[in-house]
Amino acid sequence: MKSIVSSGLICIKDKLNIEYVVCKIDYFLNDDETFKYVFTPYYNVIDLLDSDIFQGIPGLNLDLKKEYYIRENIIPTFISERVPQNNREDLYELLQEVNMNYMNPVEYLIRTKKMYCGDSFYVVPYKECKDIYLNEIVGKCNVFGIIKVILSNMAEGNKIFINDKCINDIRVFISLKYLYSKQLNELNRKQSYGIDENRNKYLGRKPLKINELVLREEFERVEKGVITNEEAIKKLQISKSTYYRLKKKLSK
Repeated sequence: MKSIVSSGLICIKDKLNIEYVVCKIDYFLNDDETFKYVFTPYYNVIDLLDSDIFQGIPGLNLDLKKEYYIRENIIPTFISERVPQNNREDLYELLQEVNMNYMNPVEYLIRTKKMYCGDSFYVVPYKECKDIYLNEIVGKCNVFGIIKVILSNMAEGNKIFINDKCINDIRVFISLKYLYSKQLNELNRKQSYGIDENRNKYLGRKPLKINELVLREEFERVEKGVITNEEAIKKLQISKSTYYRLKKKLSK
């Protein structure tokens, strides 16, 4: 019996815009129309999350610490809460919005920009975890950037190595996240101060300096459908023309 398999990653972001990959989700659709969902939690990532951000995955008892959670011929809570059912009158219109001809729940969640009101989870295309060697990154960005690289990759479930020694440890993550938060707040404070100062100047003022890391993070959020271009422009407090000019420049 042949099966069609679709895979995605369930993600959530914290207040620092760090993306955490908490679970892999696989959907198997067989020739006889039977189906199966397989959830594979990333416990090493889940352990990094604070309880105010993550309270579990709907429908799964993660306290059991199972390697896999399988639902056969049953629509899991995570899916039923955020995927339109086949008896929806506007199902065809919803599928057209994401350029789909038939309902594949995991693929729909990857493509849609609609968010479930009950939590902040979203689904992205599946990619395998990888090894990251900081020795190859040092010199390409400053210390602040390296810290973000470490945090982002640990939150994605990747292994971080320094001289062939793995540094993945919750204590490392907590320490670096604290330093990153402090530095990011300081950068945002300076940026806000610069904007306020600029408002009191006349023509001929110096160009407004915007932190490149902050820009890239906002562009990344737009690309993933978390926010719109208009929302990013409003948050960055820059003109529409400046926004698209910087976006084009950084995409090269």
